[in-house]
Amino acid sequence: MRFLCLHGRGTSRQIFEMQTVRLREALSNHEFVFIDGIVETEPSEGAEAVADEFFAWFDKPISQAQSQELLLSLVDFIANNGPFQGIMGFSEGGIVAAMLLAEDARQAFAGFQCGILLSAAPPLDPAGIHREPATLRCLNPAVDGAVIRVPTAHIVGACEPFARLLPVSPLAGLLVSGGMEDPEKLHKLLFQLCDDDGRELFIHPLGHEVPGAKSVEGLSGTIRVIERTIERAQLG
Repeated sequence: MRFLCLHGRGTSRQIFEMQTVRLREALSNHEFVFIDGIVETEPSEGAEAVADEFFAWFDKPISQAQSQELLLSLVDFIANNGPFQGIMGFSEGGIVAAMLLAEDARQAFAGFQCGILLSAAPPLDPAGIHREPATLRCLNPAVDGAVIRVPTAHIVGACEPFARLLPVSPLAGLLVSGGMEDPEKLHKLLFQLCDDDGRELFIHPLGHEVPGAKSVEGLSGTIRVIERTIERAQLG
């Protein structure tokens, strides 16, 4: 499979490549394509030690125009550089990956077969982004049900600092206004937005990071759920 890979806020494709080295070694029969976010931003903690440029996917504060630009630019990138059978995203990149999976289910443009969502949260509603004027809201399983139909692997840290991360997210206001203000439930709400026959959750013993060399247990468990997700996609 060929995966489009979206990094977290305040990092870059270079950093996400480094974060996923151990995962990709174990999944070496698949191809991973990394791209930078469309917004230049301040570095996340520790990012300055390994890179010189830092990107995000959303403006802060979030805007209608930039949300439309983001969705349309990614759809265009996939059309010109695909096909991609899968998508993988971490943190804010995982939110964007979930948005693209929801858009592909709503109006097929990529033909994604699976998604790998690491430390992510409910995404923007792509249908609202398309409206004129745009209506920005986050998808909520209590309202929208399961909108992502392909197999998904959800990887979350047991020590995720969601309570600290939510206030600095450009989507914080939309999540709160949509009744999703409890930071400890964000990954569960994203999980519920995915089809229950194909979703799988793994909680690793780390924090807000991609499992790698720090935890043999976290890395092996992450690889296991990703491999099962890919297998489901290939069988489906």
